[in-house]
Amino acid sequence: MLTYYGKGRRDFADHDLSNLNLQQADFSEAIFRESKFVKTDLRGANLFRTDFGKARLKQTNLRDANLSRAFFNYANLEGADLRGADLSYAYLSNANLRGAHLCGAHLTGAKISEQQLKMARTNWAVVSRDAHPSRCRAGERQGGHSRKRAGAT
Repeated sequence: MLTYYGKGRRDFADHDLSNLNLQQADFSEAIFRESKFVKTDLRGANLFRTDFGKARLKQTNLRDANLSRAFFNYANLEGADLRGADLSYAYLSNANLRGAHLCGAHLTGAKISEQQLKMARTNWAVVSRDAHPSRCRAGERQGGHSRKRAGAT
């Protein structure tokens, strides 16, 4: 797959990429619509402006990945590790974030609802754009807080 991407291919819709190690891979502007990434390791990957519409990313490791301006409409991110990921200006409307780990994620300008944030595992202080990720462990929790947070729409 990396070879095809390197040769200019960008459309990988409806592929099963589960359980693969794709750490640090560059798939910016790729199309993974309706693809399956269950338990895939994408730590530190460049996924800028990538289309994950209706993709299944359950328990996928996206820690520290660049997901800026990525499209996750109706994607399943249940239990995904998004700690430290750059989700700035990402489109997360209708995405399933139940149990997703958002501690330290950058959500500036992201299209995400209060309800989605309540379903995710977060530290509300760290979800804000000015917080420092080193505070993640002490206060992380799952949902239940209703104050408006930076990045939420």
